[in-house]
Amino acid sequence: ESFTRDLESMLGRPVNTLYSRDFTFYPSLAASREAEQKRLYVLNALRCGESPVTVATVSALMQRAIPPQTLGKATFTVKDGEPCPPEELEAALLRCGYTRCEQVEGAGQFALRGGILDFFSPAQARPVRAEFFGDEVDAMGVFDPDSQRRTENLDRAVLLPAAETLPQMAPDGRAGLA
Repeated sequence: ESFTRDLESMLGRPVNTLYSRDFTFYPSLAASREAEQKRLYVLNALRCGESPVTVATVSALMQRAIPPQTLGKATFTVKDGEPCPPEELEAALLRCGYTRCEQVEGAGQFALRGGILDFFSPAQARPVRAEFFGDEVDAMGVFDPDSQRRTENLDRAVLLPAAETLPQMAPDGRAGLA
């Protein structure tokens, strides 16, 4: 962290830091996935060439990571005004490790209520609300999870996978892994 801050002050730009994956030895529902989602953000920035300088811990470099091709297949963009059936988007979110919930509070969650889809991608600092008119995205914007009010409009939102391990995306799916 100190080295990252030093580099940021010398370069005058933000520097990404790749940390090692946390290991949890208790039920995964109780574990925080924030570190994994930050890791996915940095891995995607490296894949896209958006992170010319990245600091990594030795343990992060030694751990296996999601293959760039799988990360690329699991990453998609939702654009305002483009056709994107909510049912297909829901299926894609589930395939990419997102959890369906009543109200979105943290990264890796989504909620679908009628023609409104809320999702919190690791690529975004705050959750996004997409409003649909039929199968087309009619309006999209960032919202405050506490008040549930939209704070600013967006033209597009990048959705990264919510988990680094995606058995559904492996060749032959879960059966192939077994």
